[in-house]
Amino acid sequence: MKIKALDIAVPLVGALTFLFALIQLPVWALFIGWAWYYAFGAQPGAFKTALPPTFLGAAMAILCFIMIDIMAPAVPAIPATMIGLFVTLFILMMVLKIPAFSASLPAFNAYSCFFVGFAYKTYMEVQGMPPLLNGLIWITGANILGLVAGWVSIEVEKGLKKVMKE
Repeated sequence: MKIKALDIAVPLVGALTFLFALIQLPVWALFIGWAWYYAFGAQPGAFKTALPPTFLGAAMAILCFIMIDIMAPAVPAIPATMIGLFVTLFILMMVLKIPAFSASLPAFNAYSCFFVGFAYKTYMEVQGMPPLLNGLIWITGANILGLVAGWVSIEVEKGLKKVMKE
């Protein structure tokens, strides 16, 4: 079993991304975005494939929270959440039929990352910023930064290949 450049590049970049935890960026969401980069071929085209459905998924999760808030005075939390989920996931499924948004992996991951990350406030809360916008910037921003980390890891691998004469 030979150690290859990628075997070093991934843990190196992964360890460095943990520094984002110092500013309360949800590093777990970054790692999910990083996985998208590899799932879509570990090449720059991954950005074009992943970004539109990422924003779609996050937007649908935000819409779900808005719907829950609107229903809150008249509908108990569990049914309101179920209705919000049904409506927004149905819309998500319909928009996934559009070629530019058809990558379901980042769409559903971004939806779930935002939904859970926002519900449990696993990001820095910036005073004075609307909470949903704040969550979008930190959580979905972390997903997108994960795509960048994936790209960086491949660039580091290329450099290490030269050093390791791989």
